Amino acid sequence: LGFATKHGNLAGLGNAQGSMRALNMLFACRTLQQKWKRDTGIAFFSGTPISNSLTEMYSLQRYLSPTRLQNMGLYSLDSWLATYGMISTEFEVNVAGTIAPKERLRGVLKADHLVQDYWMMADVVQKKDKNVVNNAPKPDAELVKLSPTPVQEVFNDLFLAFSLAKEPKDAEWLAPLLFDDSGKFIDEAYLKAKMVVVASMAKQASIHPGLRRSDMGDFYSQKIEAMSERVLQYYNETKEHKGTQIIFSNVGTPSDNNKDKAFTVYDCIRERLVQKGIPRKEIAFIHDFNTDSKRQRLFDAVNAGDVRVVIGSTEKLGTGVNIQEKVVCMHHMDIPWRPDEVEQRSGRGARQGNKLATLLYDNKVKNFFYATEKMLDVYQYNLLDLKKNVVDILHDPHTVGNIYKIDDQHDDGTPSYDEFVADLSGDNDMLKKVKLEKQIEDTEYKYRLFLDKKATLEDEIRKCNNKITGLQENLVEMEKEKMYLAGQMKQAEVETISDLKLETVFDLTHINKGRIKAETNDQIGAILLQVLNDNRKMGEHVICSYLGYDIIATREVINTGIAQVGATTSNNIKMRNKSTGLNYLMPAEAKRTERTAGLWIKGTLQGILSRPDDLQKRINRQHEIKDSYKAQLDAYPTRFEDAEKLPQMKIELSELTLKVRKNGQETLGIRIGNINSLKERYVNDPELFLEDMRALDAKTWEKAGIERIPDNDKDENCFISKENVSSNGIQMSIF
Repeated sequence: LGFATKHGNLAGLGNAQGSMRALNMLFACRTLQQKWKRDTGIAFFSGTPISNSLTEMYSLQRYLSPTRLQNMGLYSLDSWLATYGMISTEFEVNVAGTIAPKERLRGVLKADHLVQDYWMMADVVQKKDKNVVNNAPKPDAELVKLSPTPVQEVFNDLFLAFSLAKEPKDAEWLAPLLFDDSGKFIDEAYLKAKMVVVASMAKQASIHPGLRRSDMGDFYSQKIEAMSERVLQYYNETKEHKGTQIIFSNVGTPSDNNKDKAFTVYDCIRERLVQKGIPRKEIAFIHDFNTDSKRQRLFDAVNAGDVRVVIGSTEKLGTGVNIQEKVVCMHHMDIPWRPDEVEQRSGRGARQGNKLATLLYDNKVKNFFYATEKMLDVYQYNLLDLKKNVVDILHDPHTVGNIYKIDDQHDDGTPSYDEFVADLSGDNDMLKKVKLEKQIEDTEYKYRLFLDKKATLEDEIRKCNNKITGLQENLVEMEKEKMYLAGQMKQAEVETISDLKLETVFDLTHINKGRIKAETNDQIGAILLQVLNDNRKMGEHVICSYLGYDIIATREVINTGIAQVGATTSNNIKMRNKSTGLNYLMPAEAKRTERTAGLWIKGTLQGILSRPDDLQKRINRQHEIKDSYKAQLDAYPTRFEDAEKLPQMKIELSELTLKVRKNGQETLGIRIGNINSLKERYVNDPELFLEDMRALDAKTWEKAGIERIPDNDKDENCFISKENVSSNGIQMSIF
């Protein structure tokens, strides 16, 4: 849903333009709300109501609770942000891999209020809810941190150069290096979207250089090497049980558009796994199964263990894919842009019905996240961290305090994205900064809980005192009532209420029935019910008396208080003390039958006698509760020692922030020097670039202990580990 804002450069707001479909939905909601004259009649159903930006909460409120926004005076996104948005400028890794300050919407102010508003319009069911039966295995997340190859480092500097270009002429020398299409031209329109372009190119290069340039399809990929080693490990560990694994990659997918290309990541992954000994027939691409019947056959084969490795994208292997029965491990070659997509991926294996995870791995499914230091992976994990924080806080109905606190323990097995970011940045000071920030957040959160608990105990004691005061006042009044009734009983020579004879004459002239004598309980009940049904005269009418109490029939207006045509009226019966005027209204349960109506008179009189004792018991109970709270308050610590460390911790955080900034500036200076050297070498002779990159790549293969051996049966390169070559030099296995 689109919005207008003065914060044009603020990151984290989402798409301000919106879509016509979303706008049409808003018009439809308004039409229904105007019809019903309130915010009702509309229900949204979604597994991911808020998944990408905090402004999605504002959009939901615009759809479902516009009256609430108006009552709060929040008529625009800017006024909403002024109330709830936590905007700050912090240092973070950008798409080009440099550390720079970025103003961003980072969280929620008045979080408890916003969460309350969310839960007023949302009914959320989560896996962690106590009433949800969920025996699904937990995803066991592990970051596989990889150093960039020399080729990737060069590409990273080229991406930075592209991001710094202000005019097409500044990027002319980059085109033949970044694109294998020699006719590629970088114009102004291309530069306007340069950060999006850089993000796309960096995402490709972080997995395999061949995705950036097809003439680098035989280059080394540390992600594929690290992943294939782990796939082989779990393949062999679970061979007896035919354990299965899922590999996710949203880039380099096989499709109709790239069938004629010389390189795809999926092919590269499969060939590497085959080389390591996994039969080709046990590896499948989800993209090859393009009909429902074909997909179902694949799912059955995976659940049976006949296909043991499935490779696919989030879209193809996400919602609706049930292949969990033997999944023991999942591998993420790239990172989605949204937390819910990560959850969708993880849910393919961490799902009810997974038999092997329970049998072999303590009901856990390994989740490997492969990421390269100082590249786009760092930026993406940072975004995921920010987005997941928003989702977590709004889905926690027990949020405490003004600024949100996210549980950093990740008991649900999801990755700790902020730690991933620091770990991948290559900056030790940034890692220290993130850990200190988490420590400060945790301390502040515990301090708020400390203060809240103390305030709660004090508030409960005040409530007990107020209740005791009210009960004591009521007790004094009821003691007088008891004494009055006892005096009336003495005059009537009645020892107990059960001895009271109900025989009396009812005056029913107000309903044109004259005077009627009643002797039994049922007769009295029948008369009382008749009065309730037939009374049409406004006001009060005394119909009989018992022991100094009048039984009064009433009819009154209950809406406006003025008798008028169409006004709603109500009939009732009450008992009134002739001396004090204290009233006892006939309850609804007494009006059900003649018997219950007849018993009401004696029951009310008996209640007057026993009421003081009941009140005294309640007073005693309130004293016990008050003493319990007071004992807890007396034993509660007078101060929170860790809070005293906060000022020094914040000083250290400021110092680390300055160090991170300085490190970022120094790194940027070094990389700009690298860019100048690259430009000087290739600006006039771009053909040298591929030659130089091949030389760097050859050293990478050699360092990894892997040789490239040409396969005479294929017009492409294939690779073999030195470990698979016998001492006499004979090749043992080739693919």
